[in-house]
Amino acid sequence: MDRYSAGLASSHNLAKRYPKLETLELTCTLVNLLNPSNEVELPIALRHLKMCGTLLFDEKGAQRLNGIPNLTLLQSVILQEQNGLIFAQVNQVFAVDDEVEDASQLETLQLEIPLWTKDSVVTILCHPRLQELSHLALLDCRAIDDEVVTAIAAQGKKLKSLRVPSSRITGVGLKTLVQECPSLAYINVDGCQTISLDAVQWAKGQGVTIAWTFAV
Repeated sequence: MDRYSAGLASSHNLAKRYPKLETLELTCTLVNLLNPSNEVELPIALRHLKMCGTLLFDEKGAQRLNGIPNLTLLQSVILQEQNGLIFAQVNQVFAVDDEVEDASQLETLQLEIPLWTKDSVVTILCHPRLQELSHLALLDCRAIDDEVVTAIAAQGKKLKSLRVPSSRITGVGLKTLVQECPSLAYINVDGCQTISLDAVQWAKGQGVTIAWTFAV
């Protein structure tokens, strides 16, 4: 595993330096701001990518990130001022060239997305590489409501755990998740003030573990 932290990455082309790298953690890193080709190359062997306060674009969003066909885990914890760029960044992580026919399905997706709009969340959730998600965490996002739940349920046939704390999901949305996601065993809705105790108790009665407090 290779890890960059706190500063400018020394090389823009990680694919050439670490062609067999499967796990990469980038912390407070600005990658490739000086690359004249405006392209960030990550190893196609990557299976796990974790980013915290990391930009793979310049301040104008000019960078282009190559798709990662073998990715199964993506975690992105971001700073608020980066939200617009991070949406484009995450979307391009999923993208693969047309000639890649066997791109992997993600198993785990965790995004901290305080300023994303509902449309942005739904756009990401509807990506074809998320059809077999097992674990999904959308943190610190008030845009998540019952409409977003519909998109989660459509992709969540294999979903085992879901974390959407401090969202605006109601008891109706909670019931939709339990009914439409047959493998779902754990739901974290801490701080969701639009969910009633009755809805939580009903979900628990269906065999789903619910983490819920009225406020966090």
